[in-house]
Amino acid sequence: MNNTSLGGGAVVDERGPPTITVRDSIIANNSPQNCIAPLISQGRNIDSANTCGFDRPNTNPLLGALADNGGQTDTHHPLAGSPAIDAASSSGCPIVDQRGFPRPSGATCDIGAVELQVAPPPPPPPATPAALFLEPATAGRTPGETHTATAIAQNNDGSPAAGRSLRYEVDGVNETAGALTTDASGRAQISWKGVHEGTDVLKAYVDANTNQTLEPSEPTAQSSVNWVLPAPVQGRTANIEPVSGRVRITVRPRRSRSGKVTAAGATSVLTEARQVPLDTVVDVRKGRVRMTTTANRAGDVQKGEFYGGVYTTRQTGSSVRPVTELRLTESLICQPNTRRGRITASRARSRRLWGNGRGRYRTRGRHSTATVRGTIWLQKDTCTKTTTVVRQGVVDVRDLAKRKTVRVRAGKRYVARRASRRR
Repeated sequence: MNNTSLGGGAVVDERGPPTITVRDSIIANNSPQNCIAPLISQGRNIDSANTCGFDRPNTNPLLGALADNGGQTDTHHPLAGSPAIDAASSSGCPIVDQRGFPRPSGATCDIGAVELQVAPPPPPPPATPAALFLEPATAGRTPGETHTATAIAQNNDGSPAAGRSLRYEVDGVNETAGALTTDASGRAQISWKGVHEGTDVLKAYVDANTNQTLEPSEPTAQSSVNWVLPAPVQGRTANIEPVSGRVRITVRPRRSRSGKVTAAGATSVLTEARQVPLDTVVDVRKGRVRMTTTANRAGDVQKGEFYGGVYTTRQTGSSVRPVTELRLTESLICQPNTRRGRITASRARSRRLWGNGRGRYRTRGRHSTATVRGTIWLQKDTCTKTTTVVRQGVVDVRDLAKRKTVRVRAGKRYVARRASRRR
């Protein structure tokens, strides 16, 4: 290329008829001409003019100036857009070019002495987690059941985000937290048991860099669960759930009309909210329980918390607006002391029950009842007296011996005593 010849051409075949065979070559820009006579062309040859008998005459090869492009000799390097690039035959292509660089570098070999070295395409960026879903998005469950949510993680290329760390927390009435790893399908199962009534919100994220901290680039998802017991039935059932400590309950036996026991009485520790018959014995001497009962015929409910004693529940009064009555049932068997002429306890010396409720509640001891409409109060029993202490609000105490009602305000107490016998 770019040669000057005194013989009339850059390539001269002086042996008569053409004997020079050419393939995958470039003859261009020579003076006075490229070839004196046509050569034997086997195809894929470029002639900048039309003197060599090539298949690609009058074609500018777009080659750079003669320069050190590597190897032991200077060469003309193909420029961008050169018709020589990837235009040679791959069959019989030398494994290296004039410089010793490998052929082919692109799709096929290049025409000419120099093979344009094409850098391999960069590897695709690694897939990164881009989306997280929680199924189901909402759910309703009953306390005591276990809820399972399926977390589905996807990469930015749509593939499953497999083997990824997944962290979650449950905010609400049944708080918990944890970490899981997604399986080959990008999924993980998140499960927890409902103990209390109310709503839980599950929040999860893909901890892509495993630093246990949510980063702005890490996908998140959220779902919710509503834990609900059946509505309490007036005069028949109540909903109770543990608040703290240990709560024990005894469900009394049920008998059919024929007299057969249909449900045996059983004592157990209350571990989650449940619906029980009103006459269930609730032992909160070492714990605290929240109780929900009907407030009126319209289906409204009232809630109260009770602790420090043993009780059963019944509903009395008008069916339109019943009173929920809690009876102290801890053993307190009293008998006369013949020597002193007094009543004494043969078992527990006293029993008590604290209440904190808003609604129509009444506690019943041996010698008085305490009716409230939203307060904190204590009723304490002995064999000879019942004491009502009001910490907050107002309580109407009914003295059973004197047959009178006394209003007791916060910070005060009232003692109802056993009726004396006439001699």
